[in-house]
Amino acid sequence: GAGTSLKGLCYLQSLCCPALLEFSRPHFTSCLSWEQETFRCWWTAGNLQNLSQAGALRVFFLNENVSPGGWDECPHYSSEPNQCYFSSRYTSVWTPYCLQLLSASLNVTYDEICFSVEDIGAGWWHLRTLGNTATSRWSLRARPKVSILLIKSTDN
Repeated sequence: GAGTSLKGLCYLQSLCCPALLEFSRPHFTSCLSWEQETFRCWWTAGNLQNLSQAGALRVFFLNENVSPGGWDECPHYSSEPNQCYFSSRYTSVWTPYCLQLLSASLNVTYDEICFSVEDIGAGWWHLRTLGNTATSRWSLRARPKVSILLIKSTDN
């Protein structure tokens, strides 16, 4: 039946292309700061359509200058789907940020990324590399430069 075919397809993907399964999970897709005073981050629900509605996924961040008490929730979920906006009040250059993408009930962590605002300026974009690794890798590639900065992302 259809269930058997789907199981077989997932099994084949896990053997030959484990990164494809990674992208079926919710994950951050990019973060960008145009002027180094504010920034935005985007995510996708992946293939989990039940998590594509507003509020199904929540973003939390950690930054020693902005959230000294620990993890805080996204300061502003934008009207654009799957976007968190950090105004100048929540933006601190030269200090690392870590972001987590969680289920609405906060019991599942789908993705985590860490970066500094100066590394996500205009002309930079994230590219998640494909490959069979224990942890996902995020890279920032400069346009038109060739230099690459890798940021580790942990999967739970």
